[in-house]
Amino acid sequence: MGLTRRRFCELCVLSGGALLGACADSPGPADELAPDLGADGTAPPDLAMECRRATGLAPGDLAIGQARALPRRTLYVCRDARGLFAVSAICTHYACLADLDGAGFTCPCHGSRFALDGSVEVGPAKAPLAHYALSIGADGLLVVDTCTRVPFDTRLTI
Repeated sequence: MGLTRRRFCELCVLSGGALLGACADSPGPADELAPDLGADGTAPPDLAMECRRATGLAPGDLAIGQARALPRRTLYVCRDARGLFAVSAICTHYACLADLDGAGFTCPCHGSRFALDGSVEVGPAKAPLAHYALSIGADGLLVVDTCTRVPFDTRLTI
């Protein structure tokens, strides 16, 4: 007896599951942001330096309504009327890198649109872009801590 339709479908489902499992372990853009965090959500001390990303930007380099991409384009430093903030470029829908597009960000994969503050304007994304701690380093330049997520409305005031 040959291959039945039922057995063929079973093999397809099993093969698809194995493929999805393999893809789930492959690194994507989100893996570039931060190392693995501990159970309490903080970075181990030996990884603290990996979390801090120099931006090369001084606090006065951005005008209100402006954003600048950091190298590798996984983060943007932005300024609005309330201050400066660091926002992820990784779309919350499918982890594609959102592009700076006028006064916001657009995901090229499925068309999600985010305002400059990372809030969703057009889906399919439902969650806003992640925000990370932003501070001023000893050299006077902005530093992003990719191991510390902050609330959506957090700003560094200057």
